[in-house]
Amino acid sequence: MGRDMQPELTSIPVTPQDLFVLCSDGLTKMLEDTAIAAILSRASDDPHRACHDLIEEALNRGGEDNVTVIVVAWGPSAVTAV
Repeated sequence: MGRDMQPELTSIPVTPQDLFVLCSDGLTKMLEDTAIAAILSRASDDPHRACHDLIEEALNRGGEDNVTVIVVAWGPSAVTAV
């Protein structure tokens, strides 16, 4: 990569209860977006559980690569960071 690289920036509106997922390709190679969305929907009130469930499902589907997931909930929350 050269020094002329420019980041791609995108702005999106954010509302309370939005979730952001940062993950390695170990997750996205094993789960389609619809499966990820379904798991996030079931665990939307608990980001820690959402991470656990996403990683567990990727490994259950035979994931051989490392699976790294961070889920961030936007807005006021009573959940303590882990």
